[in-house]
Amino acid sequence: MDPTAPAGPALIRIAALVTDRYEVISGELGVDFRTGRLLVAVTRRPQTVGELGRYVRVGKSTMTGVLAKLVSSGLVSREVNPDDRRASLITPTAHGREIAETLVTRVSAEVGRVLEPLEPARRRELAGLLKLILDAADQVDGLLPAE
Repeated sequence: MDPTAPAGPALIRIAALVTDRYEVISGELGVDFRTGRLLVAVTRRPQTVGELGRYVRVGKSTMTGVLAKLVSSGLVSREVNPDDRRASLITPTAHGREIAETLVTRVSAEVGRVLEPLEPARRRELAGLLKLILDAADQVDGLLPAE
């Protein structure tokens, strides 16, 4: 690949690669792609229905139905939001947290294998650049889950 070419096409291919692995591993863990993403998001920090809906880009009513299925499946629970008692915070159950942690560990390991050809200093440099890109993206739409 030409190092002077725009990064957009490369980022798209990398996103597709990671998404594919995320989807396959989610399925192996018994959940679909969206459920895997939601479990990872609420494992990072409890989130409201609205925050999760914005994250997966679905309306609040659709998200409410999705969460009802996750609650009945024993993957998440609803708790009263101490900052706004009218709203719920979605948190993972022990089983949901286990799936999320396994998903992140396995996907990270596969991404790590892709990055093996890079020297450690180059990996750190890439991590810094990706953080800049993610921070810029979050400023644009605020849809990224908190780390």
